[in-house]
This record gives sequence, C-alpha cells and structure tokens, in this order.
Amino acid sequence: MLNRLLDRITMFRLTAYYLGGLLLAALAAGVLGWLPADGAGPLALVQTTSVLIAVALLANWAFSKVFRTGGNWESTLITALILALVLSPASTTEPLRLGFMGAAAFLAIASKYLLVWGRRHVFNPVIVGVLLTGLLFQEYASWWVGQTLLLPLVALGGLLVVIKTRRGFLVGFFLVVYSVLAVGNGLVQGLALPEALQNLVLLFGSTEKVFLAVVMLTEPITSPRTKGRQMVYAVIVAFFALPQLSLFGFNFSPEWALALGNVASWFMNPQTRHRVTLTRKTELAPGLWEFAFRTTGALNYRPGQSMEWTLPGASDQRGNRRVFSLSSAPGEAVVAFGVRIPARPSAFKARLLELAPGDTMWASELGGDFVLPRKLQRPLVLIGGGVGVTPFRSMVQDMLDRQERRPLTLLLSYRNKSDQLYADVFGEAASTLGAQTFTTITSEQGRLGASQIVAQVDQPRQAVYYLSGTSGFVAHLRRELARLGVPRWRIRSDLFSGYSAPS
Repeated sequence: MLNRLLDRITMFRLTAYYLGGLLLAALAAGVLGWLPADGAGPLALVQTTSVLIAVALLANWAFSKVFRTGGNWESTLITALILALVLSPASTTEPLRLGFMGAAAFLAIASKYLLVWGRRHVFNPVIVGVLLTGLLFQEYASWWVGQTLLLPLVALGGLLVVIKTRRGFLVGFFLVVYSVLAVGNGLVQGLALPEALQNLVLLFGSTEKVFLAVVMLTEPITSPRTKGRQMVYAVIVAFFALPQLSLFGFNFSPEWALALGNVASWFMNPQTRHRVTLTRKTELAPGLWEFAFRTTGALNYRPGQSMEWTLPGASDQRGNRRVFSLSSAPGEAVVAFGVRIPARPSAFKARLLELAPGDTMWASELGGDFVLPRKLQRPLVLIGGGVGVTPFRSMVQDMLDRQERRPLTLLLSYRNKSDQLYADVFGEAASTLGAQTFTTITSEQGRLGASQIVAQVDQPRQAVYYLSGTSGFVAHLRRELARLGVPRWRIRSDLFSGYSAPS
C-alpha cells in the first residue's frame, strides 16, 4: 500500500513536500514559542526561506540560459529548502546576514553548473553553498533542523524519502557505523560505556545526524548506487562527522564530512558519460518499447544492471533524466533498454518516442546490484511482471552467449497474451540451456502467487529469487514467498524503473 502511494508522486515532489512540511512545523512551533529556530523568530524564518528560494530560482534560470540546459525548478526548490533548514535564520533587520543567505543559495546553484565532471556535479550543491559561505563570510551552518522537537517529523518523513529513493541500506549502514564509531570514540576519551551510550542517544536526538542521513547522504547523483561502494561512502562520512573531530589542527563538521564522502564517491564511480546513437526502436507489445543504441566506447556492465539516460530538450517535472534497466547483454553490439510508454506520456517519454535512428542522447551512471551470483550451482528463480522482465532478458541472453548452464526457472507474468516480451530469448534458453519457463496471463489465470511457485519450483525454500516489476508486484511476491518460508536473504528485488509513475 505504501509503495503504491509513493509511486504516485515523483521523488522531487515528495522531497519538496517533506522539507516544506518541516519548515511549516518549525514555523508553527515558533509562533507558539516552542522552537526558536536557533534564536530567531518565525518572521526571520519566513524571510530567510523567501530569500533563499528567490535567489536559487533566479540563479538556476540564469545559469540554465547561459549553459542552454533545462533547469529543474523542483530540484532548485529542494536545494533552497534544505539551506533554510541548516542555516540560522536572518531577518530584514540583519540585511548583511540575509545577503549571506542569498550568497549561499547562489553558490549552491552555481556548483551544479560549474563544479561538474562529465556533465554531472561532483558535490552535493547544498554542501558547496554552506562551505563556501562559511569560508568566505564566516557564516556557518547551525543545522538547527536537528533540534529535538523536530526529530519525529524528520525521522518519519525521512523514512518515506528513503523508501522512495531506495537508499535504505545506505542510511541503515551509515547509522550503524556512526553509532559504533561514536561509542568507540567516547570510550577512547575515557567515558564509561553507559555514558558513551547516553551521549549516542543525545547525538541522534538533538543533532542533525538523522537529517544528514535521510536527506543529504542519499542525494542520488553524489552517492554510489552499489552496496559495496555505499558501505565505503558511509564509513567515510560517518567517521568525519563524529562530534568535535579534529585532525592535524583542522576541525571537521557535517558539511566537510559529506564533501569528503562526495569526493570518495566520485573516485569510486566517476560516472563516465557516453553519447549514444539510436539504431532502432521497436514496439515489442502494445505500449511496450525497446530502444537500442550504438555507443562511442565500450561499456563494461553485468547483466541486470541499469543506466541513467539523459535526453536533452525533454525536461519535465522530473527533469530530463531517467534510470532504465538494460535489456541488452554485454556481448551484444548495442546497448538497449525496454520501457512502457502510456497513451498520455510525460514530456520525457513523448520525446523519447519521437527519436529516429541516428538521433543521440546520453547514457551514464552504470550500476545496480541486481545481478546474478557468480556461483553457477545455485538454483535461481527469476520472477518478472510485464516490462519488468527486461533485466531478465539481459541475464538470459548473456547465458546464451556464454553457453552458461544454471539451474534456472523463469516465472513470467503478463496482463494479456499480447503483452509477452522477449519470447524468442526465453524460449531459446529453455531449448538450449534447459531453463524452465512458465508464463501466467493474469487476465485469464489470476495473479502469480505461492501456488504457482510451489508447482513449478523444486525445493522452493532453497532457491534464490529475483523479483522485477512494479512496487505492488514485487511487494505481493515477497509476501507470497514469505508464506512459503523463503528466507528474506534469498530474495532480491528490482522495482523496475520503466514503470515510472507519473510516467
């Protein structure tokens, strides 16, 4: 149910609502005298937020004109709202400080266009604005959003954002690592264990650490997408975010910790961009399309991974970028993805459908952990719904190219017979590799569930399951597998992004 609700709102819109809600709650608390927002009154909070939003939007408009790019106003609004929550509010009685607030917004937006590599910004823009304002004007971030009164809203709203961005592992790992490091640091400084644990409660209850984790750490462009790299990233940020950490005479802060993490993230995954040329587009089924491209350089990816695709001139409320799982296999001459395009598509998908062979776009940010285990003897069950079978096409085609035999079962679910995808590839895997393939047409047979799994999979508790489809499809199959007693660690899922909503 929750995933279905979140599917109806974009990531940008959800984050903006969340941050705006925090500011409104702080304003209400300030009116009641409960939350001074770092000593300032509610009017100062309104004035500061207004200045930040106005300067950020104006700067983004100007830079987008200069660089001839489609600026995303929702992303710009989010940057301004975060700044309003971490910088101490100023009022019109402090015009110089209000000017510093505007400078922070301008510098943050400028970093999106100037501090870039491969057409992608390296640093979280908010961090750039905060750090440069501190270095240039001695106006440092107070992170007043970390006050205890706001913690329940920060945590609950942040949970929705984390679920939407699918960064739960990153946030959870960061919080665990930070807790261990903070307690260990307290013990090293001579505190008894109960005192160190008490300090940890204070750190989470009355500082910015939860907000840092759910909002700043998870920024999609500057954080890694694979779990191994996320672990390294989280350790770096957690270590340098320790309270009162000083090395070689330099005092670290949350903004410096995140900046160092951004640098590490870039080095781990420099995000090389490829200009790709469309070679063909094919309607595989009603409303289900595959786009194949020729690349300018080699792409080293594993079957099941995804890429971010940028289409200039196709900006809408979600910007001009989308992440799609690859349907092609590494051994093929083209790189391809499959996507559902509804009758009333978004601006991005409408422009995508207009592409003709020879037209170009950009592909970058190769990643994802939705890949098969390297051990060939593990029994695998791939369960896909609709266009969610796309990553399975990549996996199975790679097995065919390598003549790699695995104990493999494919359970494919489609609404109608006309919706079936990649039947040639899956059929060949059945005939040449011994894969077991079963198809369910939900309009005739009902939803795929536990009974079909038991009927088609030998020893279902011993297999490793890969689930790909809409959030509702994946959640349903997880419940069905739980009914069968399948351990959670044997289930891997990919909420297929080709089902974006709104599209």
